[in-house]
Amino acid sequence: MLDFFPFAISWNNSVDTGLPWQTSPLQFLAWKTWTENYDAHCFLCYWNQDKQPEVLDHFLAIRFIDTESKNHYGWIRCDVKEDGGLLVIKDYAYEKEPDYLILAGSKTTFQEIKPGNIKGEIYTSGNTVYISVPRRPTMEFSITIYNLTGQIIYSAQSENPFIEIHLDVPHGIYVVVVNSGNAKLSKKVLIE
Repeated sequence: MLDFFPFAISWNNSVDTGLPWQTSPLQFLAWKTWTENYDAHCFLCYWNQDKQPEVLDHFLAIRFIDTESKNHYGWIRCDVKEDGGLLVIKDYAYEKEPDYLILAGSKTTFQEIKPGNIKGEIYTSGNTVYISVPRRPTMEFSITIYNLTGQIIYSAQSENPFIEIHLDVPHGIYVVVVNSGNAKLSKKVLIE
């Protein structure tokens, strides 16, 4: 099964429950087969393909369990050289706060979120609303978009920290509200 083999992820990819974590009792950090024509079953590994004998500055996602049986997520930045024969570990980081995601390459840890304040970004391009909320009190959060008369034009729940919403609405100003637990992030945006 593909999820038994780790694969190289890129800068800013989310490391959290959304990844296909290995279920085996052993955790492989890098894998290379040495028999001819055997690599085909790991086309998502990126470390050992004939087309990419070296992969530089990519990340391995890691997950570990602390003494209280809580999950922590992290990454290891490394190079795979010489057709998979050499693994160079450059640096690593993990999220100290249990069950919070970390972005590959990020060395900023969880910041305590005060009630009424979610750290994140909301912006638009054309008729698309982009929402980024990697730090929030709860995994699941709600998104509501209102027009200026207070009418709800969009409402959804999500756990994905990065969202794109394509709207088919008249041009104008709208209010985007993200709620997570008792915390909130809101912004007026222009839909064109």
